[in-house]
Amino acid sequence: MLIGMVAQFTATYCMFKYKFLQDHIEEFSAHTAQVHNNDIIAVGILSMVFPCLVLLLLTVEYFLLLFWPSRLYPAWYNSAKRWLFVFCVAGTLATALASTVVVVSHSASITGVDQNTALQYTQIYFRPPLTYRTWPQNIAWIVLLWISLLPTFAR
Repeated sequence: MLIGMVAQFTATYCMFKYKFLQDHIEEFSAHTAQVHNNDIIAVGILSMVFPCLVLLLLTVEYFLLLFWPSRLYPAWYNSAKRWLFVFCVAGTLATALASTVVVVSHSASITGVDQNTALQYTQIYFRPPLTYRTWPQNIAWIVLLWISLLPTFAR
């Protein structure tokens, strides 16, 4: 669970860095340049939502077992809990796959200005880079997300 939280924090850091890059370039260019990086922001949000749901469900289950170990729950509750776990694990797997595809094969782009001006903007604001796979924080986020899936599947 802790690795999943670290993956969420790393995804949040990466997402906000790309959002700040977009804001800075657009403000510096007087809103003539647009940075297109919605794909990394979208998978960053997904990387926060589904692992958080898994963490929440496992925490609730832990405290229920801790405080009421001999309590028997109704069949509808156990069935709903099982389906909710399946949904969250499938969502986490889809998030890991989508995040991997976006980081490995996509990159941000700058439009609205000529190529030389876009190059100057990327030299001024060089972190994070427009190519997602060249930034180590993105790679760390993906690796941590995949590592956090192992105990999730073990559940």
